This record gives sequence, C-alpha cells and structure tokens, in this order.
Amino acid sequence: MALTGLVTAAVGWEETGIVKVGQFVVTETVKTGPRAEFHITGHSADLTKTLKGQKTRSWVKPKKLGDVLRDVARDNRLAPAIDQELAEIEIEKIIVQTGESDMHLVMRRARQYGALGKFKD
Repeated sequence: MALTGLVTAAVGWEETGIVKVGQFVVTETVKTGPRAEFHITGHSADLTKTLKGQKTRSWVKPKKLGDVLRDVARDNRLAPAIDQELAEIEIEKIIVQTGESDMHLVMRRARQYGALGKFKD
C-alpha cells in the first residue's frame, strides 16, 4: 500500500520552540525493520504538474521581472515570494519562453541575476 498526500514538517529546539519547515508532497514511502520504521521522500512543491510543462510566451518592456515571476506563480497556483529589488528590475526589451517549462524559465532568470529560484512551501 502506497502512502500519498502531503506531509507538514516542523523542527525546533527546546529553547526556541517548533518552527514550520514546510509542506511536502510525498513521492515515495518505504517501511523497514521489525519496528515499522517509515522512510518518506517528498518534494517541497508538486513538480509533476504544470511547472514541468513546456510553454511558449513572452513579456515585453515596460514589464518588470516581478511581473514575469508573478505570472508564472499564478499559472501554477503558487504564492510568489520575490525580493523587492529583483521584482523592480525592468525588462530591457523582451523575455521569451519558447518551448520551455516554467521551472526552467525561473531557474534561468535566477542565474542571470545571481539569485536563487526555487519552488517550495
């Protein structure tokens, strides 16, 4: 029997209390040993759906990088979290997504601006 769904993880210290780390989509479960140990593998975002689908579209000046990232987040039903300095960068001419997944587009743009792009809860 396979376990599917979401797991919410929280960690902490006695002195600081528990802090939510995030919500993870379960991708694999393995039961081992006579004590019924479970090993759960998951991803911080559902990477099996729209994030990996290929799209073709573009954004032109006077749009800003934040507009592009908010569009990508909205299309994937995610909440964007964008550094304000990055969000305010104006598109010089055009940003093109040609036969490219939203995940790849975000990672490519992040590298271009020396930033970190990731999908997580």
